[in-house]
Amino acid sequence: TPKPVVTPKPVVTPKPVVTPKPVVTPKPVVTPKPVVTPKPVVTPKPVVTPMPAPMACDDEDKEHGTKYEGNEHDSSRGDDESRLMLSNPGKVVVHAGQPLRLGVAAFGDDRHIVMGLSDLPKDALFVEAYNTYLRVQQGIIVWTPPADTGGKTVKFKFCAKAHGSGKPDVHSDSRKVSVKVLPKLTTVMNPDPAVATNVMSSAVYNLELQKLDVSGQVTWSGKSTIAERTATIVDPVKLSDAYDAVALGAAKVGLDGKWSVSIPLPRASRPRVIDATFQGRVATQLVKKLY
Repeated sequence: TPKPVVTPKPVVTPKPVVTPKPVVTPKPVVTPKPVVTPKPVVTPKPVVTPMPAPMACDDEDKEHGTKYEGNEHDSSRGDDESRLMLSNPGKVVVHAGQPLRLGVAAFGDDRHIVMGLSDLPKDALFVEAYNTYLRVQQGIIVWTPPADTGGKTVKFKFCAKAHGSGKPDVHSDSRKVSVKVLPKLTTVMNPDPAVATNVMSSAVYNLELQKLDVSGQVTWSGKSTIAERTATIVDPVKLSDAYDAVALGAAKVGLDGKWSVSIPLPRASRPRVIDATFQGRVATQLVKKLY
């Protein structure tokens, strides 16, 4: 009898050994360093040198000094002494917000002259300067009238004192100057950098001929070129009534800066004050009457 066939037992494959995953040590959280805000650099305020206060004007006689009244000859003065007098700028008109430069000159004495002023407005400057062309000492106000001065009249009182050479001080009579401040201009001005100033030298209305003759001078900026000036004078000086801005006429400007015009106007339309506007520079002046 044959032996039974023995079926071999299946080979059991061992389960693979699972290698445990390595434990990952977390990286330490780095706390960022606080950002240090730098202290702001404090810009020191510029040291402002205060303008010296102008000599006060007083109508009373000065101690140890001499004051000459009016234009009458003073027989007590020696012939070697001179009379200290002040120029008269006449009536002055300016718009509120418009820069004003007003000067009075002293003459008649060859000694050192000190200029004085009373009632200097706030934010105004008073400077003394020697005019080498006229050879006189000047007291000059530089002021831009604020908006609330429109329609008002501001009065200034100038004076002067001559001293030195071992002689008594001599004080001039006071010179009172009234500045009529007109309302602020309604248009916004943007001055051309090629134009430094625009000055009205004369404004006269001829009653017989019924015409307005006006002339003036434009001063060019020292940095302006001929090409810039040529381009600038394409536009004329525009003349208008300073009170109601009614246009009156125009004047052509030459390369030398001079301008003038004669405008026919009936007497009923004669303006009292006119503006001359050129490239954002405005000159204002009273109109004189010629009979």
